Amino acid sequence: MNNSEIESIGDNLSLLGMLILVSITLILLFGFGIAASISPAILIAAALLLLLTWNFNALVVLFLGFFFVEYYIYGLCLTELLGSYFLFSFLLMYRIKNEKLNLSLVGAYCVFLVSIMPSYFNIGIQHLWLWFWSIRYFSFMTILITFPIAFSDLHRLKSGINLFIIFAVINGISVIFWAMASGGREFGFSGVMYCDLVGIGITLALVRFLFVHKNRSFFISATILLSMASLFTQTRNSWIAICLTIIFVLILFVVFSGELGNKRSNALQWIISASAIFVFVAGVIYFFSPETFTRIENKPIQQSDDIVFVVGQSSLNTRAIIWHTAFNAFLAHPFIGIGNFNFQFVSEDYYSLSSALYGAFVKGLNPHLVIMELLSETGIIGTLGYFYFMVHVWKKIIGILKNSAIKETLYSSVSISAAVFYATISMLMTDAWLWGQLQMLLACIVAGIIIVENEQIARQALYNEF
Repeated sequence: MNNSEIESIGDNLSLLGMLILVSITLILLFGFGIAASISPAILIAAALLLLLTWNFNALVVLFLGFFFVEYYIYGLCLTELLGSYFLFSFLLMYRIKNEKLNLSLVGAYCVFLVSIMPSYFNIGIQHLWLWFWSIRYFSFMTILITFPIAFSDLHRLKSGINLFIIFAVINGISVIFWAMASGGREFGFSGVMYCDLVGIGITLALVRFLFVHKNRSFFISATILLSMASLFTQTRNSWIAICLTIIFVLILFVVFSGELGNKRSNALQWIISASAIFVFVAGVIYFFSPETFTRIENKPIQQSDDIVFVVGQSSLNTRAIIWHTAFNAFLAHPFIGIGNFNFQFVSEDYYSLSSALYGAFVKGLNPHLVIMELLSETGIIGTLGYFYFMVHVWKKIIGILKNSAIKETLYSSVSISAAVFYATISMLMTDAWLWGQLQMLLACIVAGIIIVENEQIARQALYNEF
């Protein structure tokens, strides 16, 4: 439902003055030649931001596109940097009158942020850029606050979901072509994060295909294409998360079959058909590119005197070495951890295996698991804070699913719920949801929960009037 309490403004002189000040600063930088030492890409990006500041919608489209671009500036990806800019554009374009914010999940996330603060005592001033990386938390909060207000109706949420699927398909096409050409693992323009981005894309496309009749042929095609792209990433963790999420979506499809006007027997037929399609796609890829599945085949361990070579033949072994070092770090600082984001820089102080194994499989890397990264870097306090946040997220998911059928928000509720389910399963196998593109994607998903809940509350209030 549209929010009549929000209106676009163009007469906010103070914020307009800030925009003019930034523009003058850039002009002076060029005038004094200082800009010559700055990357042209950064200057172009700054100019683009200035142009898009007056169009919050355009910034969001750019933001969604940046999910599929692997580019980091001082350790922060483009989505993390742009996310912090949303607040400025939002304040410039919107005025809020008597707006009642839905701050439940925002408050839960604040609890997590407070819980990790003690860990910064073990960072000090040795790694100042770790403090700079905390900008990603500001971006996360900005998204949670601005998106539910600026995009307060479900039509815009659906448009955002469709746009994400389209971007995922575009990158998926590049993955398929490059993988067929090289015969190896490919991730396209998105980098390694695509293995989970495509998982969310498959989830959203499948929900759209099952729960909405319009444009079904496009979304089943998108689901098939994205499934092919996922296979070519050769990432077992994401395959497991995708399969479990598909089961979750199909269960919801059967549960809500009555609300969709389908008999449960028909729903089961859809499930069998969808399963047959996925098996067929996998069979075709195996026929034309059998090397795609080599990472899930059991291969005999080759004998060698080189311990690094032997250990490196199994990804589980290499990750176990990282987890062993992370657990040592946790034991050394069990309550507040070694410092947020600090593991990759100080892990050498906590490894107890051979230096060769450390150099090959631990040095400069993250713990590769949400629970191990939280425990080692933020301790028990930070880990409990994150669990507190995720428990609140799941409580909201259960709530919007219960209210979805009677308040005509079924598709949106299932889409967001399935995305949260995928992210939760993925967190059991990777730590990438704590930073980078996936952290910002999680922020968008949580903002989606708030949007759906606000819509349900508004519809209930409307029903009560009659």
